[in-house]
Amino acid sequence: MDGYLTGVLDGSIIPTLLIEARTGVIVFVNKATLGILSMEREDLEGSFLHDISHPEDAHELASAVVRCADVGSQRSFLRHRFVGAGNVQVQGEVVVAGCWSHDGPAGIALVQIRNLAMDSSIHSFLRFIADNPDGDSVAGALRHGLFAGLPVDSVSIYSINRERTLALLRGASGLSASARRDYAVSPVNLAAPGGVVTLTMELLWVSLTELTRRFPLLASDFTGTAWFETGEAICLPVVSRGKVIGTMFLVLRESVERRWHLHEMLHSAAQSLAPWMLLQEISEGAKPAPARTGKLLVSDRELAVLRLVESGTANADIAEQLGYSEATVRADLQRLSRLVSANGRREVVRRARELGLYEG
Repeated sequence: MDGYLTGVLDGSIIPTLLIEARTGVIVFVNKATLGILSMEREDLEGSFLHDISHPEDAHELASAVVRCADVGSQRSFLRHRFVGAGNVQVQGEVVVAGCWSHDGPAGIALVQIRNLAMDSSIHSFLRFIADNPDGDSVAGALRHGLFAGLPVDSVSIYSINRERTLALLRGASGLSASARRDYAVSPVNLAAPGGVVTLTMELLWVSLTELTRRFPLLASDFTGTAWFETGEAICLPVVSRGKVIGTMFLVLRESVERRWHLHEMLHSAAQSLAPWMLLQEISEGAKPAPARTGKLLVSDRELAVLRLVESGTANADIAEQLGYSEATVRADLQRLSRLVSANGRREVVRRARELGLYEG
């Protein structure tokens, strides 16, 4: 039983739950898609099914789970169709399969919830990336294909290096040449959106105003756009065997309703990138670490400035020791202040340490 369930759940792009049939307690859910939940059967309607189907469907599904676990065969399937609630009417299905151990019934039912229309587009995208195309082609297929119905301005795909210190740009669609240079390498820490997602393993979905408030060095790339006030950014983890190996970053020109089926599509697209990323790593072999360049990285000179600031050295003395002008030192401190969202010399050093940009 364990092997069967592992194959179904590990890296699945379809929301999957394990339900203890006799008590109705959900004991596992595909975290990459839905997040961990635990609830009693009578709570299913309000807490889970209400988001994806008509309320009357909850009781039928609960009964189906119990019936499925009572069947004597190894696996039994029940298909239940519904139309998504709200303005967007989406046809889907719930598949319930009973799972048994070798020495008798385990009383566990496996439940998969599929959006039929989305399944087709996801599977088409999976077939596309199975041919191992280049990163820009993958980003373009997401932006103009899978996400064509969304107001997506750009898609960026990053992989995480083995030391889990840097996010490397693998492919992009909609990014300018200067943005590609600025974000070719980003730190895996709380100073960058991709770092937040890598460390927390959770989707980051914020307005552009909130994004630029939290990450000031991004502001110049967004505040000049006509849709800055209405735009949103979405950053999702790409997970393999419980470990974040990359991120997918989207910029939307206007906000969209954060419906359940949209979350499912976004997470499914991000998860489908995992095998492609692993294949890229294998095909490239060992590569030297990239040079420390990029908008969100601290340069060697700035690290030297931080060390001297921490020791209490004045700007004029820092300039003399490092061989730069005092104006250059002030400019470095101003950039560091924006990078870590801090004011004052001591606060800049403290925040740089907290974010993992500076170890002293």
